[in-house]
Amino acid sequence: NTPTMLPPPESTRLVTIIAHVDHGKTTLADNLVESNGIISERLAGTLRYLDSDAEEQRRGITMRASAIGLRHSYVPPKMSQNNKQNGKAGGGGSGGGTAASSKSSASRSMV
Repeated sequence: NTPTMLPPPESTRLVTIIAHVDHGKTTLADNLVESNGIISERLAGTLRYLDSDAEEQRRGITMRASAIGLRHSYVPPKMSQNNKQNGKAGGGGSGGGTAASSKSSASRSMV
């Protein structure tokens, strides 16, 4: 068997980014790529990593869909004593107290 960088199908999640023009799709994609250590935090949001076509880079627009595989490790939120009694996870606040960490890289392909 050849080792693969991608997780097994039962651990795979497909995510699609859809939004109006100039609403941050490329910036979000760059930040997801940055969270895997593929590009630096300084370049995230400005590099346009998935816009690999020279014309896309020159014009600053996305013209073709791109696909990328990223690694993500889920770290369940710690439950506070109050939430344990209620059977709820999270630590309060608007974010729900979830914590996640990502590990590096995967694969990239054009669709």
